[in-house]
Amino acid sequence: MQDWLDGKPVAAAPYRYRFDPREVIAARPQAVLLVAFWMWFSSLYCLLVGFEGIVPAGSRRGSGGLNAWSLVMVGFGVWYLLLGRGLLSGRYWMLWAGVVTSLYNVGLFTFYLYRMAMAPAGAVGPYSSSLFTAIVVCWLASLVALLRRRTRDWFRLASRLRAEHKQADSPT
Repeated sequence: MQDWLDGKPVAAAPYRYRFDPREVIAARPQAVLLVAFWMWFSSLYCLLVGFEGIVPAGSRRGSGGLNAWSLVMVGFGVWYLLLGRGLLSGRYWMLWAGVVTSLYNVGLFTFYLYRMAMAPAGAVGPYSSSLFTAIVVCWLASLVALLRRRTRDWFRLASRLRAEHKQADSPT
């Protein structure tokens, strides 16, 4: 400022754009937080159920006592954990991974509800159908939240900001 007031030429350092993840976080829709929370809740459930089957089997019979279902549950738990993290970071491909995962779970739990409805009376616990209905509703809400225009626009913004940062950092 003093150079300008004194009539001297003004010299300024070149501006370099620096990616600030806080800009992405500030623009993040609340629906993404809700979906990520649901993913982490599902992750916790799957990990607990999976480890419940792994730990007793491993302590009683060694590694030969592991069943495949427990390992599948742990795998789903890890997937949901990574998916929730990826959604919060605004990775565009995680948006579509979340959509596919939500569709898969809506179909899976709807199939379970159908099987429960076809089961003989008394074969299903009294709260199973209401629990599975609540799970289907939560996965449907996740699907709707991920497919909203505002959510897609936010993922595009995050991708664009990352691309601009990468372009600014690349040597010209």
